[in-house]
Amino acid sequence: MGKGRRDQRLPMCEYGSACKRNDCIYRHPCPDPKESHTASSVFNGASGSGSTQAIDTNTICVQFLSGECAFGSRCRNRHATGEEAQRILENYSKVNCRWGQKCNNRNCLYFHGHQITYGEEMESIPAGEGNDQIQYLENFNIPLPKTVVEFYTSANKLLKEQTADYYDEIGLDFEVRSQIGTGDEDFPEIIGRNEKISVSLKETTTTHSNPLPDYGS
Repeated sequence: MGKGRRDQRLPMCEYGSACKRNDCIYRHPCPDPKESHTASSVFNGASGSGSTQAIDTNTICVQFLSGECAFGSRCRNRHATGEEAQRILENYSKVNCRWGQKCNNRNCLYFHGHQITYGEEMESIPAGEGNDQIQYLENFNIPLPKTVVEFYTSANKLLKEQTADYYDEIGLDFEVRSQIGTGDEDFPEIIGRNEKISVSLKETTTTHSNPLPDYGS
């Protein structure tokens, strides 16, 4: 197999013709746009000879699409914007990243599985079913997790810890805790507290100076 065929099997350098590394092992586009056949051209949906824009190369600057092109106006690759950039990003997102969620490249444009940002995550929670939990965590400066499972797991854990501390404070024993419905049957009985306290859940939450929000069962 000739050197030319071996080179075609190497990945295209993300910096394209703007790469300044003399020892870079990746492929770089040919200076002549008519002879440039790059993966970026495929993602852009255009062939090398069919482009009508006055550009130096058909290579799309991937770093620019990810928001971190170090060359700026000096970049020799094309900076796609607007609908063109959106189309290219959508095409990248349809291809699974070979590293999946283990990918360490923060600028990688490929799909990495189920990943939801905090903003998208909170918008997916129906009104009235997450606002109290979110506000409660923010009031205590607790970092908000990214996924639904992580969010409700941490919220439930925090609720149990806060509820246990509050019951210890007012002296509720295991039997009373069970009667008012804590939702947790693993509370240990408080040794030395034999006096039974008759108290309702409503009285418990309204008399406390900093009542907890109702998370439901």
